Amino acid sequence: MSIQVTKRRVQRLGGSSLIITLPKNWVKKLGLIAGDEVIVVDEGAHLKILPSTEDTERRLKSLIVKYGSNIKSMRLSEIVECAFSKGIDWVYLYPSRSTMSLVEESLRELEESDYVVNYTVYPDRIEIMINSSNSDSATIIKDIRRFMLEAIDVSENDEELENIFKTIQERINEITHVMSKRGIISCQETPMDPSAVGILKTIVVQFRHLLSSLNAIEDEEEKKHLREAIRAIILSVMGGLSNNSIKRLGLAKEEIKSVKEKISLIKNPAMRGFILSFMDSLELLISTASCAIVRGQTQPSPGYQ
Repeated sequence: MSIQVTKRRVQRLGGSSLIITLPKNWVKKLGLIAGDEVIVVDEGAHLKILPSTEDTERRLKSLIVKYGSNIKSMRLSEIVECAFSKGIDWVYLYPSRSTMSLVEESLRELEESDYVVNYTVYPDRIEIMINSSNSDSATIIKDIRRFMLEAIDVSENDEELENIFKTIQERINEITHVMSKRGIISCQETPMDPSAVGILKTIVVQFRHLLSSLNAIEDEEEKKHLREAIRAIILSVMGGLSNNSIKRLGLAKEEIKSVKEKISLIKNPAMRGFILSFMDSLELLISTASCAIVRGQTQPSPGYQ
């Protein structure tokens, strides 16, 4: 298939809309007429235009995986989790002869996964229908905040803590799922852009280690003070994220600064290191989120329509 490259002049339509015409040969080849719909895929530096057919839409929302020996270390549960976070609707898994037995042994993972609606096994492939979320990013962030606060309260109960952190990780995956499904609209609703989501995942891991370290502190008064300080910071940071509030994130930054100033008073050097690392990550999250909020609130200048 040859690639045809043409230049198109951007023209104005009405007061603020801009349009370009489609290449005549391409339109004729696909049989498009005025009034037909096309799919416009934003790939960052360029756009991709596809005919709007059921088959095309399904391909856009599908992930085809050739499950050979090169990726057999990746479990089916990890593949469907990845598909969910990317907003994929269907996974088509094609095992090789060497991996077929591994896939058959792992089918139970699909039955137990919250990310899977159902799956069908064929002689040459497995078709997996991926679940979809109706939540919005702000609600998910509020849920994560609630679970993090619950984790502080039950930090000495390993079983409850394990379940809470599993739920938190699932909710973070849901943020990326929603952003992938809804694209730029979702990004404008919340400062949780891809880089911020990655930082949040790191913070959750650090938070887990931090709680475990807090339990080892013998001084009950010091332990109580640290838990209260961490609780207040989580409320401010996650509250600022869910409400797109730079003011609230600024207050959280001041609270973090205050805690950092008191870190030197903590006797345990490992504990000081855990808290400092956690606070540094929170500051990075605040900085990334603040930039995203400013970007989302910035309006084009009057001359840029």
